[in-house]
Amino acid sequence: FVGKDERSRWSETGVEEREGEEIDVSAGAMTATHALAPVVSFGSAYYAVGPFFDAVQAGSDEHRVVLGPTPTWIAAPHVTEESTRKKERNESKWRREYLCEFASANEECIFSAEVVDPCVRKGIVELGPQVGCRYVAWADTGFSRNSTTLVIGTVIEQKAAIVLVREWRPSPGRPLDPASILRQWAALVRPYLIPTIVIDQWHAESLQALCVQMALRITLVVDRPTVPERLERYENVLAKFMANEVRLLDHPQLRGDLLAVRRHMQQIRLPPTADGRHADFAPPAVGLLASVAGATNRAIVEDRKREN
Repeated sequence: FVGKDERSRWSETGVEEREGEEIDVSAGAMTATHALAPVVSFGSAYYAVGPFFDAVQAGSDEHRVVLGPTPTWIAAPHVTEESTRKKERNESKWRREYLCEFASANEECIFSAEVVDPCVRKGIVELGPQVGCRYVAWADTGFSRNSTTLVIGTVIEQKAAIVLVREWRPSPGRPLDPASILRQWAALVRPYLIPTIVIDQWHAESLQALCVQMALRITLVVDRPTVPERLERYENVLAKFMANEVRLLDHPQLRGDLLAVRRHMQQIRLPPTADGRHADFAPPAVGLLASVAGATNRAIVEDRKREN
């Protein structure tokens, strides 16, 4: 027999559909001497595109038997829908893995207003440093066209909270001055006792060298997520929004950038706007909220220990 595990995901794990088709052909040819050898393909209800999805949609015929897609609690009656929701809080992942519903291959928003708006602290545009809080800072760099953004956050009342946001926008023909930006970063993080700022890869080495040359009391650390890690980060933060474990400032541009984020297949897309922005608050905000998740979880664990 030929067994193909996670056939629905091949196109998202480095095997392009063209190569996947060649694997199918070659694997089938290897059973030429065994006329009754079955070919078995397994897969989650991933995206509504590709040969696996097409085969499932076509259904059974005289040459093929299709089992599913079937919700887990129907295929296995001893499992309840409620128990599957406890295992997976992320709605899109739950629908894929347990409801067995193929997701649209079209672009879709990651964060909707329905999950973001309840986490906004109305009327609060900035929060100063508080005793007992450990703060972190993330930044997204862009000097000639995109904006440069800085986000500071912490854990407040067991929720991941953003307490300060800043944006610097370049003008046509007048790019931002990296040295000036670094000085302002250092001044902004100093009251929060933040020694390190996490930055994206854009001009990272140059900014690190400039920071050392200027003898600023901050260290720049480069964030280098893989494509799957980046998507997982956004989906984990979505789960935190849905669980009401996030607190945002009342900042229209921050909200707008989060709502602008799109998912296409297994990739995050930040649509550009006419004014040259690129949802520039979204990457550092999501990175920050994801980075303090562990701190949130540790706080909950410590509280439970004290209660016991």
